[in-house]
Amino acid sequence: MSDAIDGLRSDFNDFINEHGTTISIQNKTVSVTGSDYDTGTFANSGTVVTGSAFMMPVTPNKSADDKRFIEQGIIEQTDRKVFMPSTLTIDQNADVVIDSGSWKVVDKGIIDVPTTGELVYRKAYVRSLRP
Repeated sequence: MSDAIDGLRSDFNDFINEHGTTISIQNKTVSVTGSDYDTGTFANSGTVVTGSAFMMPVTPNKSADDKRFIEQGIIEQTDRKVFMPSTLTIDQNADVVIDSGSWKVVDKGIIDVPTTGELVYRKAYVRSLRP
């Protein structure tokens, strides 16, 4: 790992710790019932990870990822994006609690952001669980 990557990761983590808020991630395990491997059910067992993160609205006019994901129908304008340190584990089927709200990770909504092959931070698109 290079000093530049360590410095970038450290600066990102400092920003998140100073300006972010507490996040709790409930990763879920998938259990398959019977012999039908195409149908799985999610259980609330799995890991719970806590840390700091920074939540922002989706901004397709400023973010190429946001624009592409909206055009592909992966996210909606009302979804949010959460930036978190690379040390936090988050799965596609995770529930997220941040800013007193409950969110679900959008399918295909996790982006690992590397620099020269080293993971610096993660971005996850989430949708509110409230109607």
